[in-house]
Amino acid sequence: MKELQALREERTQLQAELEKYRDCDPEVIEQIRKSNVVAKEAVSRWTDNVFAIKSWTKKKFSFDDGRINKAFGIPEDFDYMD
Repeated sequence: MKELQALREERTQLQAELEKYRDCDPEVIEQIRKSNVVAKEAVSRWTDNVFAIKSWTKKKFSFDDGRINKAFGIPEDFDYMD
């Protein structure tokens, strides 16, 4: 029984140590890269939407960029990600 308990404790320690190095796992890194691609596509889509709303607002109400940005809380340096 003591041996079984010792093996369980060792297993717990090894799992904890393995978890520390999880960020270096190639599969985890690839998953993070794929998530980043999806996130960048989403950012571009939302940026497109913001510019579409700004364009529509300019045409519909003859507002200038500064007024639109202020009304919607859009930063003056708002632009697409690189």
